[in-house]
Amino acid sequence: LRGDREALTFLLEEQLPVGAEQIVADFVTSENHALGIAVETQAYRPLVLALEQAGLQVQAIAPAATILAQEICKSTSDEDNFVLLDGTDGWELFQLQDGAPTHWWFQSSSMAETPFHTELLTASALAGRPLRLRTFADADIEIPGLEVVKADTAASRQTTFEARIHDGLRHVADGSEKLWFDLHRGQLAIGDPLRELRGPMRMLAIAILC
Repeated sequence: LRGDREALTFLLEEQLPVGAEQIVADFVTSENHALGIAVETQAYRPLVLALEQAGLQVQAIAPAATILAQEICKSTSDEDNFVLLDGTDGWELFQLQDGAPTHWWFQSSSMAETPFHTELLTASALAGRPLRLRTFADADIEIPGLEVVKADTAASRQTTFEARIHDGLRHVADGSEKLWFDLHRGQLAIGDPLRELRGPMRMLAIAILC
């Protein structure tokens, strides 16, 4: 797996303005597809190091949106092909296959009234069969061949999102689940040599990259 990740990281490098040696990446893979995320090491290593030196054990590093989407997918239908999230800065769209993401898009809510119209229209046209979108957003979406399922109301959404992210972190902390993506590896997997001496100072922290 390590060799596969390294090879995928160098492939991902072709899409990024920085070299593979400057990033930490992780991937969700299927038989013929891989979805990867990455961060620049120098942007987050000081934060991880500071947490570790303060006695906080960083157990995982992941985007809040992927933690949320993963938790949502556990409680939704296997027939859902897309999950749309409405965040504070814009919309997040995940395309799913067998409960795992194959694509992930972000779009600023100021760019258009209807999010991801082109992406959803293209996917529906290529699928050759009806697709289903489960939406946690207020935007009205009408795409030929796409069934849209409204998941909740705006009033309850923020509380629901926070609770589900908390659940996802708790499951990671107790070891019962693994995240889709976890960037706590490579140069971001920093160990504190004094950790065993800290005794009661030892705590557990989950670092979230928003």
